Amino acid sequence: MTRAAAPARWAAGAALVAAGAGSALGAVADRVTGGPHASALGLSALGLALPGLALLARSRLPDRAGLSSVLTAVLAGWVVLALAAAVPYLATGTFDRPSDAVFEAVSGVTTTGMTVLRAPEQASRGVLLWRAATQWIGGLAVLVLVGAVLPSLGAGGANPAGAGGVHGGRNLSGRVRATVRRLGPVYVGFTAVVAAAYLVAGMGAFDAVAHALTTASTGGFSTHRLSIAAFGSAAVEWVACAAMVLAGLSLPFIWRALTGRPGRLVGSVEVRWYLGGLLAFGVVAAVWNSSSGGLSHEEIRHSLFTVASAGSTTGYWVTGIGGWLSPAQALLLLAMAIGPCSGSLGGGLKVERVLALSSWVRRDLLVQRHPSAVRPVRVGREPVAEEAARRMVGYFTVTFLLAMAAMVFVATLGADLLTAVSAVVSALANVGPALGRLAPPQTAADLGPGARAVLAVVMLVGRLEVFPVLVGLGAALHGARVAGHRVRARARGMGR
Repeated sequence: MTRAAAPARWAAGAALVAAGAGSALGAVADRVTGGPHASALGLSALGLALPGLALLARSRLPDRAGLSSVLTAVLAGWVVLALAAAVPYLATGTFDRPSDAVFEAVSGVTTTGMTVLRAPEQASRGVLLWRAATQWIGGLAVLVLVGAVLPSLGAGGANPAGAGGVHGGRNLSGRVRATVRRLGPVYVGFTAVVAAAYLVAGMGAFDAVAHALTTASTGGFSTHRLSIAAFGSAAVEWVACAAMVLAGLSLPFIWRALTGRPGRLVGSVEVRWYLGGLLAFGVVAAVWNSSSGGLSHEEIRHSLFTVASAGSTTGYWVTGIGGWLSPAQALLLLAMAIGPCSGSLGGGLKVERVLALSSWVRRDLLVQRHPSAVRPVRVGREPVAEEAARRMVGYFTVTFLLAMAAMVFVATLGADLLTAVSAVVSALANVGPALGRLAPPQTAADLGPGARAVLAVVMLVGRLEVFPVLVGLGAALHGARVAGHRVRARARGMGR
């Protein structure tokens, strides 16, 4: 094993240990509640954690690592986590087909929430808690990605205004430790507060914990087929709505606010656009979908909830969006595509990037009219470096081309146009619900295996950012070719 492969081995080991811990949590839940899968989940936990611990014992996260090594490690860690997360589903018989188990696992660890489980109520509590834990673990991995890896590398156009880092100039291993030490308590504390709020609002203890795990991670898996609508409670809906909006805020900004610098959060242009956009979209959607001359409290609540779910990329639902008017559906897809703040656990393009792109377009139009004009790209009053702006425009271009190609593939594999377009937007933004044949309460089980395979890849790319996936995949393929050359050269030497 080369030194360059150490980050990938460490990431794979950490992914296996995390999956084992989540499976163990499910085993405990089934043991306590008398569920049928305690042994299967426990054996899965051992089968995942032991190889993971062995990998961690043989490797350590290096202090210094090149861009390709780090991004290969990120890609390897997420792929291993997704495959490992499928093991408990197969061990418990939740899914008969490996393809279904892998799809559910990918959706979980990418915090997407697109599911093939038609009736969650029929699964044991251990399986449901494991299912929720996959999203919380995925959120923890995203926390490390957005807090320690991408900002330091400048990859994927993350944080063009430079707002997200919390690690200063530390080395790679130091950045990861610092991110977990500083942002980890914020993530855990927020999860606990959301669970307590759900309890106060009237959820049972199990549902409160499971939904807190999938709310804090912007995942959206529910223990009920009807999602939050199953509880029939306005209080639960308002708690979920507020928690989803908060989950879409930048974790580094929240950490700074909690450590005595609240002005960074309150004064953020991105936060103001994010909150204002959600409110405006929610009000417009409520007006468009009003069934009478006036707006009822329920219509307002459901519209605000649905837009908050889409804009934060959480994916809960309380009303049938398939019955919304076409303009309101288009607004919902726009909210999904934009997503929440940079540095949050949500998916999508991110509000900060969209603001920077808008400034770049205005600057380009100005230069067309006045070639000698000099105007920097800005987010609010903060200038964006030209290199970051170019990288961001490239990110938008590649993402758009990828989305177009995926839509064509999904449509070719049997989906109608509305389903294909909305499914790819939802998967790329890591939301979950979509329109057409995927409008709630329909599930991705209604799509063919080929279309689901394409969407699984899109979910991974959307979660990890396009450029890190391309660079990491290229580095992995190069490493495989080099290793193959060495093996063949060694075999030829032995043959002589």
